[in-house]
Amino acid sequence: MTNVRRVTYSWPMTADARPRSRRDRPAKAPLSEEVIVDAALAILRAEDLKAVTLQRVAIALDTGPASLYVYIKGGRDELRQAMYDRVLSTVTLEPPNADRWREQALALLERLLAAFEAHPGIAAISLANPASTRPALLIAENLLAMLLAGGITRQDAALATDTLLLLTSARAIETDVWRSQDDGHDDQPDIEQHLHDTYTSLPAAEFPHFTELAEELIGPDTAARFQFSIDTFLDGLAARAKRD
Repeated sequence: MTNVRRVTYSWPMTADARPRSRRDRPAKAPLSEEVIVDAALAILRAEDLKAVTLQRVAIALDTGPASLYVYIKGGRDELRQAMYDRVLSTVTLEPPNADRWREQALALLERLLAAFEAHPGIAAISLANPASTRPALLIAENLLAMLLAGGITRQDAALATDTLLLLTSARAIETDVWRSQDDGHDDQPDIEQHLHDTYTSLPAAEFPHFTELAEELIGPDTAARFQFSIDTFLDGLAARAKRD
């Protein structure tokens, strides 16, 4: 008598219950420092710097945090530095021109500010890390070359480069603070109105200038305020160069 093999099925057998071939799954991109930094910057742009952790990046890349240490050996601090360097590397430099050095310096710093503001929290890294990596040094070198081309003395150009970069970082950090207070909502008009109401309601005898200049104190937007701070600083540098 022929033996018949009996097969028992668990019914119904759904598609999800069937073994899934690995070939059906999308292939993961191989890990690299570039891929890790890309994922970290995506989290940064969507949220802020605090949200960027090795665990979050690992989840985004469908891997474990330990895998990231193969490429980011210094952990969180090294990852943040790599993110900062990537952001700086997107800033277009200026070929120094003695006839346009002021316009060039402002244009470079405005591009740097825009790069910072597009990546919430990244500017704060500059305060704890003096320029020492290639992307940071290239921007500082470019700014230094412009100032020297404009006839600024060596010592003034050296100090001014540090100060101008600090002004740019500070403006970006201020933007980050406003954003965090807004909690994702654009409440800037309400803030301006609040300040206007506060200044105009002050006792004029005690605060004559605040009440009189309320419009001027509040009016300029952040871009105009940034340009004013850079222009005023460069005015001082140019005057010092002529004096010397």
